[in-house]
Amino acid sequence: MKGEHLAGGCVVLGHQTRDNTFTTIEFDFGHEDPATALRSNTPKRILVGSQNGQLFDVNYQTREVQGVFKLHDASINSIALSASFCVTGGDDQMLKVWPLDFSEFFVEAKHEGTVLSLDLSHDSVKVLCAISTGGIGILNLEDQSYNTIIRGHIDNVKEIAIHPFTKHIISLGEDCTIRVWDSNTFEQVCELDRK
Repeated sequence: MKGEHLAGGCVVLGHQTRDNTFTTIEFDFGHEDPATALRSNTPKRILVGSQNGQLFDVNYQTREVQGVFKLHDASINSIALSASFCVTGGDDQMLKVWPLDFSEFFVEAKHEGTVLSLDLSHDSVKVLCAISTGGIGILNLEDQSYNTIIRGHIDNVKEIAIHPFTKHIISLGEDCTIRVWDSNTFEQVCELDRK
């Protein structure tokens, strides 16, 4: 924001957006400061997921659609991007790990509920995943193992994140709680309740 004004820019999306709703967005800044990333000469992109399972790849500088990829059979609810791969999760209960050209996924994990939110560890080795049944799991990309680590919420987990400094896992649930978890023991550190 500059001078209490949020500047915008148009992206021409064409016919692909007919009868389509956008559901999630991810910026290609990685762990860089966005201002520093924009000054670099590397092209940046915005990835936008849609309710019909498509992913739109938009060039940040030119605001042009570089590609549209059908990645899921249902809505894409979350996108997590690293320097070398992208992770998507959706209503089809699938978590998929893709190369940056989205040619063919190289890891997938089926869940017992809708994949609602994703986050990557700082080293991009682990994928944190929240599912609609209230569980949180970790996909280890080194050995491709998946473990459900937390079943603390009694309703949908809407958002998860890994704190960049303390490495705590933070989860926000539709049960009106925010919970903080120790990432080593997976035990709950604290709970904030709206009630």
